[in-house]
Amino acid sequence: MENLPDNQQHAATLLATGQMTKKDIAREVGVARQTLHEWIQKGKLEAEVDRLRLEAKTQGENFLIGKVNRAVNEVYDLALNAESEKVRLEALKSILDHAIGRPTNKHEITTNGERKVIIDSDEMQNVFDHIGNTQSTTQPAQASTQHSDDIVEAEYSEAEDETESGDE
Repeated sequence: MENLPDNQQHAATLLATGQMTKKDIAREVGVARQTLHEWIQKGKLEAEVDRLRLEAKTQGENFLIGKVNRAVNEVYDLALNAESEKVRLEALKSILDHAIGRPTNKHEITTNGERKVIIDSDEMQNVFDHIGNTQSTTQPAQASTQHSDDIVEAEYSEAEDETESGDE
């Protein structure tokens, strides 16, 4: 790996943290915004940013791995000794879920080969129940299928709205 000049190294470090805008990074390292943009476009910073992000991720993972035994012991202690029966039950559920696996709560559905919809299991059950109730009435199956598509579409729109509002 080639050594970067100090200002490019500093820019790579700031980019890797993701906590500053590119305009602020350019100001911080003493270059024009266009210069920073050129460094990025020409790939001069990419390898160093990737290396720094991987290093930070590895350090975080190692820190957490070092805490796993203590956390497991704490949950186990709660399962055995908590005063609240509810706390003991939740601790036991947690231990079992992690030991033997946990059922999926959400389902990702791709419609028309393009859109991905994430639906909670309870919401999905409500849709299936609604379809079953609608089909057992005098309405034709085609109408109930269209209605279930409307429900999935509405939930997709709500999820999309939540995603967009979270980006602001």
